[in-house]
Amino acid sequence: MKSILVIANKGKFKGSGLDSFSKKSGSGKQTILFIRNKEWDNLLKYIEQETEAFLDVYKILVKCIPKILKKP
Repeated sequence: MKSILVIANKGKFKGSGLDSFSKKSGSGKQTILFIRNKEWDNLLKYIEQETEAFLDVYKILVKCIPKILKKP
């Protein structure tokens, strides 16, 4: 999926994360703090948000890519 998001972002890696193509906010950097501080509820919320964002983008790609790559 990352490769496709880079292409969708005009070939740029910066700005090609799930947060740029979904409702997800922020990166996974805060997960380290959640683990260190034993903030399990916040970690779980982040994982759920990440999963939802992945599935949202995946659903769009599943619809669009076959149309783009349609055989003549």
